[in-house]
Amino acid sequence: MADSSQPAWPGTVLPGVFPQAGYLDMAVNLFGDHISRFPEGQDSYGEYRLLRAETGLLVGYGPWARGEVRLEAIRSAGAQSLFGVDQNSMVLRVKRAWAGLGLNFSGFRVEVQGGMVFDPWVEAVQSGYDYRGISALITERGEFYDAADLGAKLMFSGWGGLLEVALGFANGEGRNQVEQNHGKNITGVVTIRPWMPMLFGQPAALGIVLAARDGSLGAGSVRNNRYSAALTFRSARVHGGVEYAFADGYLGRAARTSDGLGLWAGGTLFGGWFGLFARYDRINLDYGLDDAVHMRVTSGVYTDPIAALVRGMAPGFARLHLLYERETFGDGAGAIAGAGDISNEHRFMVRLDLNFNFRLWRQ
Repeated sequence: MADSSQPAWPGTVLPGVFPQAGYLDMAVNLFGDHISRFPEGQDSYGEYRLLRAETGLLVGYGPWARGEVRLEAIRSAGAQSLFGVDQNSMVLRVKRAWAGLGLNFSGFRVEVQGGMVFDPWVEAVQSGYDYRGISALITERGEFYDAADLGAKLMFSGWGGLLEVALGFANGEGRNQVEQNHGKNITGVVTIRPWMPMLFGQPAALGIVLAARDGSLGAGSVRNNRYSAALTFRSARVHGGVEYAFADGYLGRAARTSDGLGLWAGGTLFGGWFGLFARYDRINLDYGLDDAVHMRVTSGVYTDPIAALVRGMAPGFARLHLLYERETFGDGAGAIAGAGDISNEHRFMVRLDLNFNFRLWRQ
């Protein structure tokens, strides 16, 4: 029986196969690295980092009911602060916590979820993205979307994953704040997969994702609308895609417009022993400023020895990456206005990414 936490086809959000009775799955995701930084005009330095530490449980009963609790470790201080809990210790917080009811009928599925739910845009695009351990989506990292929010989500899937539709209703304040105004974020996402071939003996999928959001943020109900599109391709050996988001209202300012563009490509050779990856990200932080562009280019190689040794039978992967990254800021995008060059940097990273899903119990 297929793992209920995994889609039946690459890139699909809703599972295609469910056990007919109770089940309990556990997910573990860890990645950390050593990074060597070479800022322009400054001394180089290095540091060890834990970039993600997550674990979660997914419980369900057949296709009718399921729920998830997922915890993540984060630094307790905010992005602009050095002081949090016990200086800047890592603390656990809820990343997602939701319960859902679903129904399968004649090859279609309808599901409703409530709680701290996965953002429908991030979920749809990330399901067709195989390199989260290297970089988050630009639409998430650039704060166009938060990965989860308090609210409800209605989802529909049909024709074997050819079409998926999600409609989300959320507070709009993300994971780290309670509701601040009377408005609600309404997000609609449509995913179409016009091509789902078998490649290299495994299923593959081309996905087209379109989204729009009517949103507000903060006590002042600041306009926070989004218009987004993505094209993804995911298979056993070759991956690629492009994502774009336009923000009408950005980072708490209604009059601020911004956009973000991300492109990626990668693939594996020799049965998983060797992989290549490249990604380009660009954010125009404010259309009202001259040269407010922030760019990042990431490239590297990786190996996935577990996948290579067991030929796809492992419940996850362990990837070791060697990465180079170049980040630049325009004069209107750097930490100090008019002096973007002081934020420019070259980076070299050695990163380990562990991602596993286990079936703990099945009735």
